[in-house]
Amino acid sequence: METEEISVRFPGFDELQHHCKNAFNRKVIINELVLARKNLSGQAAEIIENLYTSLQLHLDSEHKLHSYKWHKKAKGIQELSLMNQRQYWKSVYKLTGNSNEYVRMEAQAGVVRMLGFIGLRFLNSATYQISEWQQINLLYLLEALPTGEFQGIERWLHSSNKSVVTFALKLTSNFRRYEQHDLVVKCLQRQEPEIRLQAIKTLANIYREDTAGHIIEQYQQETWHNKLEALRTLGRIGAEDVAPFLAGETSDPDPQIRIEAARALLQSTAAGSQVLQQKAVTDESWNTILAQLENEMRA
Repeated sequence: METEEISVRFPGFDELQHHCKNAFNRKVIINELVLARKNLSGQAAEIIENLYTSLQLHLDSEHKLHSYKWHKKAKGIQELSLMNQRQYWKSVYKLTGNSNEYVRMEAQAGVVRMLGFIGLRFLNSATYQISEWQQINLLYLLEALPTGEFQGIERWLHSSNKSVVTFALKLTSNFRRYEQHDLVVKCLQRQEPEIRLQAIKTLANIYREDTAGHIIEQYQQETWHNKLEALRTLGRIGAEDVAPFLAGETSDPDPQIRIEAARALLQSTAAGSQVLQQKAVTDESWNTILAQLENEMRA
């Protein structure tokens, strides 16, 4: 947008331009524009971005990228990415593997803001662990973008970086990438319990007829937490042929395993209620459990 046009659409432009001759004022104006941009979308956001560019404030943000101070570098990344300054994507991308966690996180979020799904290619060479919070943040940014095809999941699911694998599993789940089913099943055999846990959760969203069988096959080798998640996933799948397995797990010594198995059994077969009623003959506590579960399912 030309300077003349933005002067018309933003009456205070000339005054702002005058204030920008002062370095301190430029900092204040950038902060205010960034704050406004975070809370706006559509045409209003576009006006803010054009105002930022017309005042040449992007040059200040670019300067921060080269600072030796991590907080200035991170701030520069955030400003440029929020203001959609895509011409700087290469400079931001180079920082996605920065040794400073805050710079690295801001850069990873920045390239996703600038490039969308293509920006995820930093996962190809990620050596640092991607925190749980960062994974949530990246997924939030991606969900706000138009759904599109993106490449790389196969490679990420084979990564030696466990956080990359976990994030790839979440991507597969959130965007229903059914074609990755077999690779997700292979993740059930990984050594890292957190990867196996996420694989179980992912299969709940991309399951096929044979999915339940794969989960049951690995079940006995699983940790307690993963067993609970496996039972939840089996309940979501709701396959009639897993009912005998679930009925057997209702006799597990662990009370939480028993209850989760009972819940999954009720979700999988109409005969589940009869199985639990029979258990109540010898253990009256099942009457209370069954009533609670049935009320839960009706809610």
